[in-house]
Amino acid sequence: MRTLFWTLTLLLLTSLAVAFEPQGGEKPSLKNWGLELKDATEITALYKQTSTDLKPTVASKKQVKKYAKYLARLEKAFAESQPFVRGEIEDEATLSSLMASLQLMNLKTRELAEKSDWSQVEKHNANWFLFAADLPYEEASLVSLRVSAVLRSLLLDELERMQKVYRKDIAQKGALRTWFLQVRAPWPVDRVMLFEAKRSLPSDLHRVAEKVAKAYQKNPYETAEKALKDAKAQDIKETELLRNIWKTSDIDLMKAEMNRLGALKLNFAKAEFETKNKRNPKNIDELISQRLIDRAPVNYLTGKPLEMPAD
Repeated sequence: MRTLFWTLTLLLLTSLAVAFEPQGGEKPSLKNWGLELKDATEITALYKQTSTDLKPTVASKKQVKKYAKYLARLEKAFAESQPFVRGEIEDEATLSSLMASLQLMNLKTRELAEKSDWSQVEKHNANWFLFAADLPYEEASLVSLRVSAVLRSLLLDELERMQKVYRKDIAQKGALRTWFLQVRAPWPVDRVMLFEAKRSLPSDLHRVAEKVAKAYQKNPYETAEKALKDAKAQDIKETELLRNIWKTSDIDLMKAEMNRLGALKLNFAKAEFETKNKRNPKNIDELISQRLIDRAPVNYLTGKPLEMPAD
């Protein structure tokens, strides 16, 4: 009788799990999952309320507990690099729920940080960084490229705050520093260029877009206008769309993100060096010699090495 009970229980749990998964090879839908997040406005308010000291509140813990299963399913899809239904990210409501989901994750990691559970903080952040990296490859649209950058910016905001608030505790464990050295921040402009061209331009101009895309594979630090000029297509009226995809302001945004990644790596490394050696590092070379960073980060806005962060 007991065996029968556990068999029936297992079958029930399996059927419930399957009900949450896409059937028949269907892609998961961010739009449908976003509909489950009924308290997005409250989550955003709690996220902002606790962003200074990162201290969880009774209300924030309640929301994290309420949506624990939702967040786990979402991040499971991220961790497995599952492709979502294309185009939904361009829906305003879907995008808003995605941002609220990220804020919910941050509320969760604030609880974990308070407990010094840095391995779990790393796990949650790694899932979201992976999703942000995959998104512009799966969607290949200009919107997805922008959304990916916004997601990473918010992730970096939170990690920078955590590094300041929990500096010594993070330095003693070292897990976040080691993981963060491997974080990817891709900007697949070439892929986006081809997708937008095929979506909006006549077929006879697709070859122009292919030339521009190849130029970006070699050098993502030049504008679309420059790439079109090199392809001798700057005077073609229809290529105005391509010209606006990648401008100086976009390149500066990419460089600024790369600088933030480099600066945070230095901050993690510097704090860990001070913890181990009971003194400040003299220069970045000391951080490299102790294998706290693999190389000196570059200041992408100046072309020179990033400076050692101040105390």
